[in-house]
Amino acid sequence: MQLAQHTADRLTAGLSQLIRAGRHLSHAAAHELYGDLPSFGWAVLVPLERDGEQRCSALAAGLGVDGSVASRQVAALERAGYVQRRPDPSTAGPA
Repeated sequence: MQLAQHTADRLTAGLSQLIRAGRHLSHAAAHELYGDLPSFGWAVLVPLERDGEQRCSALAAGLGVDGSVASRQVAALERAGYVQRRPDPSTAGPA
């Protein structure tokens, strides 16, 4: 099925408006919930709150980002006091 150009243009414009509105709402919700949290912060904190403690590699997989990205984001949240990192007890050596 072929769309007329004006129909495709209207759909594209409408989709762009929807995406902008979604971004605005997510930023507003994050600000309401977490105040001055960095823009990526809510995306990291929500799975931690929902699923509990987890390895950074599992968090990265759930977020769909590289492990180094998740590690930097968690480190920034730790510096801001939102999370506390600790060694994984299953990989810790003998006491």
